[in-house]
Amino acid sequence: MNDFDALIQSECEAYVAEKSELTLTVGVTADGVRSYFPFRSPGAQYAPMPNEHTLYEIGSVSKVFTTSLLSVLVTKGVLSLDDTI
Repeated sequence: MNDFDALIQSECEAYVAEKSELTLTVGVTADGVRSYFPFRSPGAQYAPMPNEHTLYEIGSVSKVFTTSLLSVLVTKGVLSLDDTI
């Protein structure tokens, strides 16, 4: 485990330890290699341990992803803010 992986592990373990019922998956792609870090809080002991196939409801954060993608495409000249959808 490298330093970055160890940092993810320690920070996420501390975070989920404070939650009553939580599962969390952190995915990292570095140098073309994907790594998955699953976590489960103590209160979620009956929930299955998450993995790279676990689906989460992301709610309103999808708006952030959409606008971020839009800004990248506008910057690259693929789309214009005046284009119709």
